[in-house]
Amino acid sequence: MAAIATAFVVSRVALHAAGVTFEDGLFPGFWHSVDVPLLKADLARSILYLHAQPPLMNLGAGLVFKAFGDSATWVFPALFQAGGLGLALTLWRLQESLGVPRELAVAGAIAFAVSPASLLYENFLFYTYPVTAMLCGSAWLLHRAMEKGRSRDWLVFFGVLAAVVLTRSLFHLAWLLACLAACVSLRPGHASRILKAASVPVLVVLLVHAKNQILFGGFSTSSWLGMSLGRMTTDRMDPALRARWIREGYLSPIAAIRPYRPIGDYEAVIGAPSPTGVPVLDLPAKSTGELNLHHGAYVEVSRRFLQDAVKVIVRSPGEYLRNVRTALRRYFDPATDYHPLNRNRARIRPWEELGSRIFRPGFLAAAVALAMGLALLAGLGGAGTPASRAVLLFMGATILYVTATGTALEIGENNRFRFMIEPFVLTIGALGAARALDRLRAAVQESQEIGSERVGHEDRPERA
Repeated sequence: MAAIATAFVVSRVALHAAGVTFEDGLFPGFWHSVDVPLLKADLARSILYLHAQPPLMNLGAGLVFKAFGDSATWVFPALFQAGGLGLALTLWRLQESLGVPRELAVAGAIAFAVSPASLLYENFLFYTYPVTAMLCGSAWLLHRAMEKGRSRDWLVFFGVLAAVVLTRSLFHLAWLLACLAACVSLRPGHASRILKAASVPVLVVLLVHAKNQILFGGFSTSSWLGMSLGRMTTDRMDPALRARWIREGYLSPIAAIRPYRPIGDYEAVIGAPSPTGVPVLDLPAKSTGELNLHHGAYVEVSRRFLQDAVKVIVRSPGEYLRNVRTALRRYFDPATDYHPLNRNRARIRPWEELGSRIFRPGFLAAAVALAMGLALLAGLGGAGTPASRAVLLFMGATILYVTATGTALEIGENNRFRFMIEPFVLTIGALGAARALDRLRAAVQESQEIGSERVGHEDRPERA
């Protein structure tokens, strides 16, 4: 712990000396964020009527703004750095709990903590880093719950999973329920205890879904699925073909407009929106001048994009699959190749370029695929303790889930999605390396013992 903490502090001091600063100024203009004046003055109502994103990131930011005011500029970096140290320590504990030797586990945790991607995302006010920390923590919490079987351990584990779902729309209610079903099947004797512990976190997630169903007609944490799929279908179609399908009535006129455009661009299709009296639903733009994609009319816009996207996939699946392939290639690009990170990225350019040269897309693709396969095989194969098998199965399935959904439903920022599962890939790699070394040592020892036996046999005097 002391070694990890020391490496963490030294690296952050060096980062500060290099001129890296916390990027919180981008938050007000980000599509995902509610306008800061609304977070400060109308937080409860803005979160209640939030349909575009899960609520926790905006709720947390709003509480910091309300509690600390202008001092929030130092509270956010302090929270993210504390989370970064917690992530490094949890990654160490996770590896050790699975049987990785302490020296290798410490080295892996330090390597991740000082990696260019960790340094940059830790200094970026966005949900990517918190979700990464929560996922890593959930794996370690699962191991503890499986070993100890206490209700409070299961409650904390499912509470963290629920927080992930309520922070990042990529993680669906179905993912949470699949984790619950897997835990019950792996610990059938503790099924009642597990279900009771999971009931409150699952209920909270269900209430958010139910709220969105009642207010906006969609049982989800985000209304943007249609616009995201629109970027992978209608937005990337041949313009002539798209125009012909619109003329034929197969696609709606909204297919001719790009997703995530100002609400006025869609009024000719959906009509002028009626005011609701709720600022977060009525304002077309934020105080910064950026689009307010939480406007209530985007619910209908996204719904129509979804209908057209499904039609494109049905009639032209090959085109959609080609876009998925493009998203998959992007998924394995360096996680640091993301435009909001560019200013800080330039300040650690030599370190970032070194990382990009080492972890090339082909290497990352092979590492992720190998880690996912090894984790699923080990988790389903019956080797190791029940707790270790459960954690490996959880990590392998989550890698598969993030990879599949992160490339099938969105195109453009896919490499940022991959960063969230990198602690799992590192952990499985370290575990595989440790087991390979154990086998090598055993083989060498066995060879030496056989050689000793042969020498001893040759030295014995022959009987007359």
